[in-house]
Amino acid sequence: MSKLPNLTPQQVIKILEKLGFVLDRVKCT
Repeated sequence: MSKLPNLTPQQVIKILEKLGFVLDRVKCT
């Protein structure tokens, strides 16, 4: 079981946005 820190929705959104940005750059490459 992995222990994840309690993130607020805003923090989760920021993380997802960063991941999405990276994925988009990888796809464009």
